[in-house]
Amino acid sequence: MLQGSDYYGILLAAIVKKNGGKYLLTEDEISLVKKEDVVVIFYDPVTKSISLEETTLKQKEEKEN
Repeated sequence: MLQGSDYYGILLAAIVKKNGGKYLLTEDEISLVKKEDVVVIFYDPVTKSISLEETTLKQKEEKEN
């Protein structure tokens, strides 16, 4: 599907477009993100869809082990 250096830009553009062309984040919302927060990207080849899941590095590592 998407590959290369444009991947995240295209993904963000798709999210904004899906939301009617604008996606507002306040400073307060951005400040809630911590260094240990990560977003995991999953691709489902059956539905040809991408899902984004918020997690922490610790939770991600626990799922991988």
